[in-house]
Amino acid sequence: MVNNDNLITSADEVLLTHLAEGNEKAFEVIYNRYWHRLYNAAHKRTKDPDICRDVVQEVFCDLWRRRSQVEVANLGAYLQTATRYQVLKKLSRQEQTSFFFDKIEALSFSLADHSVNYKDLEALVRSWADMLPRKKRAIFLLHYHQGLSTMEIAGNLNISVKTVQNQLRTALNELRDYLISHRIPLCICIILCDYLHT
Repeated sequence: MVNNDNLITSADEVLLTHLAEGNEKAFEVIYNRYWHRLYNAAHKRTKDPDICRDVVQEVFCDLWRRRSQVEVANLGAYLQTATRYQVLKKLSRQEQTSFFFDKIEALSFSLADHSVNYKDLEALVRSWADMLPRKKRAIFLLHYHQGLSTMEIAGNLNISVKTVQNQLRTALNELRDYLISHRIPLCICIILCDYLHT
């Protein structure tokens, strides 16, 4: 029998164990322990208090929904990464654009339990992009770095939309192969390319 009064001073690891079993008091303790920290983390990226509150709410809702599935080694780091991801998702929806390296940073939430460092992954992608042929590199960066649609890119470069789409598709395939050749795990390469494709 769990003594809920003792949970208030319990370590995160203990709280996570009880959370996985559906203990609402454990969730409440985690919520009270981390709410202000996550709000401040969100506020560093957006000064909009409504967005900050929505982000923190979504992080905790997701934690509760996935309580029996998620495996977390460091709860604080996990929640901070989840918060960063949610902020980027909120802002990208508002702006209706997709910025390439923001997407990679947001993906760090999905990769939180892998051994791949976000900065290392970003550096690899940048080095790959630098080696692309001029036109393909321009199409790739206009779409993923500047957030232009395929139609806008076609108009700017005076080429067909189909050509833009084909160039983007082959570029993602080449990126996946490049990352695999640099010993990035296949599962992460697939996740990254699928994520950029959305």
